[in-house]
Amino acid sequence: MPKAILVVQTNPTEPEREEEFNQWYTGTHLPDVLTVAGYTAAQRYRLVEGVDLLEGLEPPRQRYLAIYELDTDDLEQAAKDLRETVFGGDMAISDALDLGSVAVNFYVPISERVTAE
Repeated sequence: MPKAILVVQTNPTEPEREEEFNQWYTGTHLPDVLTVAGYTAAQRYRLVEGVDLLEGLEPPRQRYLAIYELDTDDLEQAAKDLRETVFGGDMAISDALDLGSVAVNFYVPISERVTAE
């Protein structure tokens, strides 16, 4: 079980660049993030539209979700290392990523993982 996860919600800059965005994110960005100390696994998801679990609930602004698993207790250092890699020029960020739509948050587990019998 990871010690923490990083949840990142994103969109492409425009619908015409969605394929480019997805190719970069899955093929380049996920592996790049996993070179940063503490980041051990990653997976992306796409929002399923048209399936209402709760009537009247607004869907999220972002259509894409990435979950990064971390094996570190020092999230401050993990955040700093990732920022330095991204903003230091060691990680290419596609201009197909809509930076204005990005939401990024760390989460830590507060319960044991429960599975179906």
